[in-house]
Amino acid sequence: MQLQDRAMLVFLTISQWTARKHDKKASQDIASKYQVRGEAGKYHKILIAKEELQAIKKIAGQARSFHYENTLPWSDDGNRILTADNYFTYAAEFQKLKAAFDSHVSEFCRQYQTLVSMQSQRLNGLYDPADYPDPSLIHHKFKFNMLITPLPDSDDFRVKMQQQEITRIQQDISSRERELLAKAMKECWTRLYDVVRHMSEKLSDQEATFRDSLVGNIIKLVQLLPKLNLTHDQELESMRKQIESKLTLATPEELRNSPRVRKNVAEEASSILENLSGYVQ
Repeated sequence: MQLQDRAMLVFLTISQWTARKHDKKASQDIASKYQVRGEAGKYHKILIAKEELQAIKKIAGQARSFHYENTLPWSDDGNRILTADNYFTYAAEFQKLKAAFDSHVSEFCRQYQTLVSMQSQRLNGLYDPADYPDPSLIHHKFKFNMLITPLPDSDDFRVKMQQQEITRIQQDISSRERELLAKAMKECWTRLYDVVRHMSEKLSDQEATFRDSLVGNIIKLVQLLPKLNLTHDQELESMRKQIESKLTLATPEELRNSPRVRKNVAEEASSILENLSGYVQ
């Protein structure tokens, strides 16, 4: 089965209105007051109270985290690779996040003029109505979309070329695809290395405290990795199973309350980390 049949490219677009504005006059007044020479700073006005946009900002952050967790790096243009095995999970969660984002944006837009009025009182002499988008346009300051495209195929050409040129381009595309695929798969190993290293460091230090996510993040990753394993790498799958069987069975409470359990898991994590290091160099 070709790679194009096992994966696709996904491009996530999220944008938000910052509700901040550089006030040149205020910046100049401050510079003049303190006799500042040259560029020493800028005064930015907060156009809407920060808490009014916090819910939108939070959803955007969650969406970006989910996107990066469930995809792998591909090219430098923002596209990331999404496996066919993980598509339905990804799409379902994306729709939930988008619905929440759109709901908060709609609520913000409904209150927009009231919020502007409230902030105008706080800004007092710094208030300038020209700083604010027209109410009819404010909704367009927020975007939350994804674009799915197929992976490029070295056989997919739409123009006539000399066979020699076609062969060269096909070879270039295939070579680039191998490089990008290697980069994507290396991230799987890097993610494993990072969570195991974190566990090893925390558990090896008897005085260190840790959150439940120390175990939770490993459980989450070992459950996700089979969907990210594009090349069906048996070494990666073997390592995933080893981590699952040795590092996820003890609960956070057991690791905190039992020095023996903590010591055993710390030793297992250290041993696995040593084996993983060869895959992330």
